[in-house]
Amino acid sequence: MRKASIGLLTVALELLTGCAGMVSLHPLVTDSDKDVFFDPALVGSWREVSPDDKPESAAGQLYAVTRDGQNGYKASTTDEGVEKSVIFHILKLKDRYLLDARDDLGDPALPAHVYFGLTLQKDVLKLSEMDTPWLKEQVAGRKELRSEELTEADVKGKIVITSPQADLRKYFLPLAADGRSFANESELRRVK
Repeated sequence: MRKASIGLLTVALELLTGCAGMVSLHPLVTDSDKDVFFDPALVGSWREVSPDDKPESAAGQLYAVTRDGQNGYKASTTDEGVEKSVIFHILKLKDRYLLDARDDLGDPALPAHVYFGLTLQKDVLKLSEMDTPWLKEQVAGRKELRSEELTEADVKGKIVITSPQADLRKYFLPLAADGRSFANESELRRVK
């Protein structure tokens, strides 16, 4: 059974190993887009918690979020002595942020973006994967969105969206208004 609580980096860093169910080759938002949103409240240290953790518990993964460029962020963690990081940008929607994350391998030949819904309430950050069966059906059913379903044994059923950013904005972004697009909410708490 898939772990219900997934951290910001857990999905994004494992894109290349096939753990995310849906990825895009193009971003929804970049550092230079006019509607990119930077919230300084996201900068800082965050610890992933599970629903049964006590607020003072220090058991979860620790993430350091810093500013990257004019309007972006870099989230870093250390896993088994190896530093891993993602770069992300945010769009502000009506009731949540939409986060566009990509790995920080520094290799533009291997683009992979994954999208999340994000809400920030003081010192609690909630992150929801934008990867559900309903969303996959919507993407597959929209002729305007180009996508491929992978069929290789180790990645079978994974969706790769290949549409350019303009088409993502026009045809994919409206799906973010529907709560059925989001699953597997995780919670992170600010480390003071």
